[in-house]
Amino acid sequence: AAMYNILLTTSASVERRLKRTMVCIYYEICISFEPFCVEGWTYYWTDNKTMSWNETRKWCQNHYTDIVMVHNENVTRFLKENVKNRTSPYYWIGMQKINGTWMWVANGQIMKYQNWATNEPNNNKSNENCVELYTSKTNNNGKWNDDNCQLAKYPLLHHLLTNGSSAVNGCSQKENSIT
Repeated sequence: AAMYNILLTTSASVERRLKRTMVCIYYEICISFEPFCVEGWTYYWTDNKTMSWNETRKWCQNHYTDIVMVHNENVTRFLKENVKNRTSPYYWIGMQKINGTWMWVANGQIMKYQNWATNEPNNNKSNENCVELYTSKTNNNGKWNDDNCQLAKYPLLHHLLTNGSSAVNGCSQKENSIT
């Protein structure tokens, strides 16, 4: 497992790095992921590899559970506070337009919670059937944009805590229903 050289202070960024290190040591995947958890789910992202939406989903399924579902304000707030602020490309999330309806692909549910940026979805180029999460320091931070599924963006994925213990890094495990 990789080790981080961390100075002990009370800053929020150091606290996040300490948490990341502890969780990385637990999962033994320290090199490129940033794991955090909320509502019993652990969230991972990487900012050193971009891929299409379909490649992202396949990669997420091969490594964890699936591409992330941002299904409520708690998850939105968590991601806004923890995912690295950046300009384009942003992060793919697990929503896709299927037969004209926006759906979460991980569980097949029609989108209920919405967090679109202003004037989105707009299908601007007539083939914007996937969704990215804006993570910039603008008013759109945490908002969604429909975009072309073939464009390269960063993966954002989730994994249900299933390590057999009641808590990991202070995050209680619970079985979130995906039906």
